[in-house]
Amino acid sequence: MNSFGAGIPFGMMNRDRAYNLALDKSTGPLWLRVWLLAISDANQSGHAEYGPGVLASTLGVTTASKAVQGAIRTAVKRGVLSPGSSSRCLVVDRWLWRTGVGSTGCKAHGVETAADRRRATNGLPF
Repeated sequence: MNSFGAGIPFGMMNRDRAYNLALDKSTGPLWLRVWLLAISDANQSGHAEYGPGVLASTLGVTTASKAVQGAIRTAVKRGVLSPGSSSRCLVVDRWLWRTGVGSTGCKAHGVETAADRRRATNGLPF
């Protein structure tokens, strides 16, 4: 399990529960639900990638673009998502969230994994 470093206290969150809370409109404001969805989907580098329109449809938002973008901006201002977050990739603040699950890459931000680099070089050292 990843930690935040020696002597820094941390807890755990149930990703399935975070997902279910994100889908429930009674959970709270949209920015909070966006963050909970990001937590449920984030990979080891804190990136949660979504296809076009997927974030809005998953959250049940009909005014997709403006509502979701506003919620992302609010989550960034509140410090729970990192700058650079968008409807294509939510980036969870690295001092707030860590996981040992998933890849470390992000196509939306152009971040490659070691496996991506190996494939690109046919397994040769790079």
